[in-house]
Amino acid sequence: MLVRDLERAPDYSIQAAFRTVDCHNEGFINLANLTHFFKKHGDYLIQNEVYAILRRIDVNGDAKISFNEFRSFFQNHLSPDA
Repeated sequence: MLVRDLERAPDYSIQAAFRTVDCHNEGFINLANLTHFFKKHGDYLIQNEVYAILRRIDVNGDAKISFNEFRSFFQNHLSPDA
């Protein structure tokens, strides 16, 4: 639901969504960023759930989600046609 809300926002962009989760502006998203993002939006996931999301998006296995990985995930898995 959160993704759909972001996509409907008039100022939505993949870059803006990435920067929202990358709260320390480090250029990547890690487990701490994801945990903070979900808690901030009222979703209290257990660490294993957050880690599963990280692993799903992190293609190269470095425990960080780069912008390219983030963009690719949104384009390939969350488009209306997917």
